Amino acid sequence: MPCDVVALNSAGACTPSEGGIQYSYYVSAEYITAVAITSGVISGFTMSTTGKWKKLVADADRTSSFNQTGERSNNRLRYVQALFLKFAGLSSVLKSTTDTAAACCQLVFVHVMTNGARIVQGLEIDSAATGGFTVNKLEPTKLTPSVISDTAENEARHEWNAGGITKLLAPYTSLTDSAIEAL
Repeated sequence: MPCDVVALNSAGACTPSEGGIQYSYYVSAEYITAVAITSGVISGFTMSTTGKWKKLVADADRTSSFNQTGERSNNRLRYVQALFLKFAGLSSVLKSTTDTAAACCQLVFVHVMTNGARIVQGLEIDSAATGGFTVNKLEPTKLTPSVISDTAENEARHEWNAGGITKLLAPYTSLTDSAIEAL
């Protein structure tokens, strides 16, 4: 069966293309009951309980990233999503926050990229599903943390790696910081 392709042009060297994450918000997926979609972009979340989205501000050392690596096996295409955040130091607050997030079975993140784009990790838009979305269809997003004491020459830190596997690339959202914080 033929498919219609679409033209794509990176628009030259002046297009903002820097990578990396400025900061993120996250929540347990179980608190999201529905998403609103406008032109293929998430324009709203309906929550079962308000005040559950939390902001993550990792080290500003240009190491934070969110990658989606495509894999194809015959006719099956999937995307392995990988988030990396680093928080300097060792403390009981970092430990407690990390333990709480690692215990969650299905996380959803909104990553605010350095170029201003806002990407949603941990769910897939599905108009046929209840609420217009599903969590990742192949593997839900979960946190795998590490605590690195390192040496006296380097920095002790908590590292967050959150990954899952999806059938589609992560959707974008038009929600502002204040809209997310009001959810």
